[in-house]
Amino acid sequence: DHFLAMISVGILSAQIGGRAIWTVPSTFVIIMTIGGLFGFLLIIDEFYFVEIGIILSVILLGFGISIEKKIPPKLIMVFVGIFGLFHGIAHGLEVPAAANPILFVIGFICGTSALHLFGVAIGYFSIKTAISSILLRLTGVIFGVYGIYLLIGIF
Repeated sequence: DHFLAMISVGILSAQIGGRAIWTVPSTFVIIMTIGGLFGFLLIIDEFYFVEIGIILSVILLGFGISIEKKIPPKLIMVFVGIFGLFHGIAHGLEVPAAANPILFVIGFICGTSALHLFGVAIGYFSIKTAISSILLRLTGVIFGVYGIYLLIGIF
């Protein structure tokens, strides 16, 4: 679920184009980092709501890819920020006790950024032709349906 959401953020930013190619993923990473700090400081055993937020990110980002550029970029930025917060909280909650927290945070920032860049490349090259654009939109539907499957699985 994390992997699909990270790739989706990059793909969506490439579909929008322009400044969104860097602002959408950057928003996610910045808010995710804040969420990671929050999650690290949070002491809870159950983080059910966080997992639901992550799964909703897969669903909504996937369907966002499938409808292409029909969502206003500012609205996408808001949702990407909210999803970044959930992903960050999850990472913060999972910091191993024996790990250096700063190195752990740098690791998930670098990993997330790399996946966003991978998604940007997928999106950039997939919007070049009509057939690849259709395949990309179909992939978005598959991501969304998989997210629904995950959501059903946790209830």
